[in-house]
Amino acid sequence: HARRRLAEAEAPRASLPKALAPAYAGLAAAPLWLKAIERHLARAFEAPPEVAAWRRQWALWRWMRRA
Repeated sequence: HARRRLAEAEAPRASLPKALAPAYAGLAAAPLWLKAIERHLARAFEAPPEVAAWRRQWALWRWMRRA
């Protein structure tokens, strides 16, 4: 369900002006969090797993390059 909602949120990005891309930049790390959560489903109700800061930065950089 979360992946579908993420795809819905990213869909309008292609048709928006490049000036609005930073408004959607927060979505760049969402796939990383979803992947980490899926790996730790047995502990779903504990604190969410950490995603390394460099991975978030790298995802943001790649996301903005595609914008």
